[in-house]
Amino acid sequence: MLICVDIEMDGPFNLNREIDNGDQYPYMNCLFCKKPFNNFEEFMAHERSEEHKKVVNDKFKRMHDDIEMRAKKTERKMLSQRKNVKRLKRMARAATLEQLTRKDARDKPGPSSKKSPEKES
Repeated sequence: MLICVDIEMDGPFNLNREIDNGDQYPYMNCLFCKKPFNNFEEFMAHERSEEHKKVVNDKFKRMHDDIEMRAKKTERKMLSQRKNVKRLKRMARAATLEQLTRKDARDKPGPSSKKSPEKES
Protein backbone atom coordinates (compact mmCIF):
# COMPACT_ATOMS: atom_id res chain seq x y z
CA MET A 1 0.00 0.00 0.00
CA LEU A 2 1.31 3.42 -0.95
CA ILE A 3 0.83 6.08 1.72
CA CYS A 4 1.31 9.57 0.41
CA VAL A 5 0.69 12.11 3.11
CA ASP A 6 2.09 15.53 3.86
CA ILE A 7 1.75 16.43 7.53
CA GLU A 8 2.28 20.04 8.55
CA MET A 9 3.55 20.39 12.10
CA ASP A 10 4.32 23.23 14.49
CA GLY A 11 6.31 21.00 16.78
CA PRO A 12 7.21 17.35 16.86
CA PHE A 13 3.89 16.20 18.36
CA ASN A 14 1.40 19.00 17.63
CA LEU A 15 -0.60 17.70 14.66
CA ASN A 16 -3.77 19.76 15.19
CA ARG A 17 -2.95 23.41 14.66
CA GLU A 18 -5.28 26.30 15.21
CA ILE A 19 -5.75 29.58 13.39
CA ASP A 20 -5.94 32.85 15.38
CA ASN A 21 -9.73 32.69 15.68
CA GLY A 22 -9.52 29.21 17.24
CA ASP A 23 -10.87 27.19 14.29
CA GLN A 24 -9.04 24.00 13.47
CA TYR A 25 -8.00 23.50 9.90
CA PRO A 26 -6.88 20.36 8.06
CA TYR A 27 -3.37 19.29 8.86
CA MET A 28 -2.96 16.43 6.38
CA ASN A 29 -2.83 16.72 2.61
CA CYS A 30 -2.69 13.99 0.02
CA LEU A 31 0.50 14.69 -1.95
CA PHE A 32 -1.06 13.58 -5.22
CA CYS A 33 -4.62 14.95 -4.96
CA LYS A 34 -3.75 17.98 -2.78
CA LYS A 35 -6.90 17.17 -0.83
CA PRO A 36 -6.94 18.21 2.87
CA PHE A 37 -7.92 15.85 5.72
CA ASN A 38 -8.65 16.43 9.40
CA ASN A 39 -7.65 12.99 10.61
CA PHE A 40 -5.75 9.93 9.55
CA GLU A 41 -8.86 7.74 9.17
CA GLU A 42 -10.30 10.12 6.57
CA PHE A 43 -6.99 10.08 4.79
CA MET A 44 -6.76 6.28 4.77
CA ALA A 45 -10.32 6.05 3.40
CA HIS A 46 -9.30 8.48 0.66
CA GLU A 47 -6.15 6.46 -0.01
CA ARG A 48 -8.29 3.40 -0.79
CA SER A 49 -10.74 5.34 -2.99
CA GLU A 50 -10.89 4.93 -6.76
CA GLU A 51 -10.55 8.69 -7.23
CA HIS A 52 -7.16 8.68 -5.48
CA LYS A 53 -5.95 5.59 -7.38
CA LYS A 54 -6.92 7.23 -10.68
CA VAL A 55 -5.04 10.44 -9.81
CA VAL A 56 -1.94 8.47 -8.74
CA ASN A 57 -2.02 6.29 -11.88
CA ASP A 58 -2.43 9.35 -14.11
CA LYS A 59 0.44 11.14 -12.38
CA PHE A 60 2.78 8.15 -12.73
CA LYS A 61 1.73 7.65 -16.35
CA ARG A 62 2.52 11.32 -17.11
CA MET A 63 5.88 10.97 -15.35
CA HIS A 64 6.65 7.83 -17.35
CA ASP A 65 5.59 9.49 -20.62
CA ASP A 66 7.71 12.53 -19.78
CA ILE A 67 10.74 10.33 -19.13
CA GLU A 68 10.16 8.46 -22.41
CA MET A 69 9.81 11.75 -24.30
CA ARG A 70 13.07 13.05 -22.83
CA ALA A 71 14.82 9.78 -23.71
CA LYS A 72 13.61 9.97 -27.31
CA LYS A 73 14.65 13.61 -27.54
CA THR A 74 18.11 12.77 -26.20
CA GLU A 75 18.37 9.84 -28.60
CA ARG A 76 17.43 12.06 -31.56
CA LYS A 77 19.94 14.68 -30.42
CA MET A 78 22.73 12.08 -30.17
CA LEU A 79 21.83 10.68 -33.59
CA SER A 80 21.91 14.18 -35.04
CA GLN A 81 25.31 14.80 -33.44
CA ARG A 82 26.64 11.53 -34.90
CA LYS A 83 25.39 12.57 -38.33
CA ASN A 84 27.09 15.96 -37.93
CA VAL A 85 30.35 14.28 -36.94
CA LYS A 86 30.18 12.00 -39.97
CA ARG A 87 29.43 14.98 -42.21
CA LEU A 88 32.34 16.96 -40.77
CA LYS A 89 34.70 14.00 -41.19
CA ARG A 90 33.55 13.62 -44.79
CA MET A 91 34.12 17.32 -45.42
CA ALA A 92 37.57 17.19 -43.82
CA ARG A 93 38.49 14.14 -45.86
CA ALA A 94 37.30 15.85 -49.05
CA ALA A 95 39.21 19.02 -48.21
CA THR A 96 42.36 17.01 -47.48
CA LEU A 97 42.04 15.09 -50.75
CA GLU A 98 41.46 18.34 -52.61
CA GLN A 99 44.56 19.91 -51.06
CA LEU A 100 46.62 16.82 -51.88
CA THR A 101 45.47 16.79 -55.48
CA ARG A 102 46.28 20.50 -55.82
CA LYS A 103 49.73 19.93 -54.34
CA ASP A 104 50.33 16.97 -56.65
CA ALA A 105 49.24 19.02 -59.63
CA ARG A 106 51.73 21.77 -58.77
CA ASP A 107 54.60 19.33 -58.25
CA LYS A 108 54.13 17.31 -61.43
CA PRO A 109 54.99 18.83 -64.76
CA GLY A 110 51.90 18.45 -66.83
CA PRO A 111 50.63 20.02 -70.00
CA SER A 112 51.23 23.69 -69.56
CA SER A 113 48.74 26.22 -70.72
CA LYS A 114 51.52 28.31 -72.25
CA LYS A 115 52.66 27.18 -75.65
CA SER A 116 56.33 27.50 -76.30
CA PRO A 117 56.99 29.65 -79.33
CA GLU A 118 58.48 27.65 -82.12
CA LYS A 119 61.51 29.03 -83.85
CA GLU A 120 60.92 29.96 -87.43
CA SER A 121 63.80 29.31 -89.73
